[in-house]
Amino acid sequence: MMKHQAAPLAINPLILSLAAAALVASAEAGEVAEWKFDDPPGTSLKSSANSVSGGGAWSANFDTTVTDGSGKLISKKPSGGIWNTYYRLPDNAPDKLWVVVELTGWNLNGAKVKEAVRAGFCATDTDDKPMVVAQAVLERKPDGSVSLRGDALGDGSTTVTGDSSSLQQQQTSPLTIVVGLDQDAGTYSLTTRGTDGTNKVLGTGKTSPGRAAKYVRFSIAGDLTDPEEQISIDRIAVTDTDPLAP
Repeated sequence: MMKHQAAPLAINPLILSLAAAALVASAEAGEVAEWKFDDPPGTSLKSSANSVSGGGAWSANFDTTVTDGSGKLISKKPSGGIWNTYYRLPDNAPDKLWVVVELTGWNLNGAKVKEAVRAGFCATDTDDKPMVVAQAVLERKPDGSVSLRGDALGDGSTTVTGDSSSLQQQQTSPLTIVVGLDQDAGTYSLTTRGTDGTNKVLGTGKTSPGRAAKYVRFSIAGDLTDPEEQISIDRIAVTDTDPLAP
């Protein structure tokens, strides 16, 4: 008796293409760039390894800002001006992005004030008046207090006032700062996470419709020349998935 063989199963090419696209999207989701500063001691910012393969490097170094050999970037700065460095976003970067800065702590107890750290998104990579899209600003104010706020510049943009109640001139407890950007909605957010793992949403604001994020900016301003003054950074990352999601 002749046995009937089952007909080959027809596979829809559309299903295959959709499945392949899903796998590619899954593989690409996550960190766009990441610096863990696990480099040898004395490694400059521009030479620090990006753990994302082919992810690129920062555009410039900061003098006296180098890794300490134990996974931290120690930032110092002589007086005068603002130092900027930029990471160029990939051309195919999504419209929703987050910049994460994990601070080990800081000491801003020097004789001079107005020290500041800025991290966020820019439309240009110029030293003179960069076109900021949205950024976090951690600064020591003229009265000596330390504050964290969100800035978005350009027509139609708004600021995030933030909260300085828990920030000290000398901070030894780690603090994670996250700037989220949604270019489709024209909004940004500023959130922190402390050592207890609790997220604190400081607020959301509007970005300028005329500014598109092409770069991540990291900046230091003011005078950090006093012997004990420094800003200690454990990690900087750019991601296309919410780093604070449960």
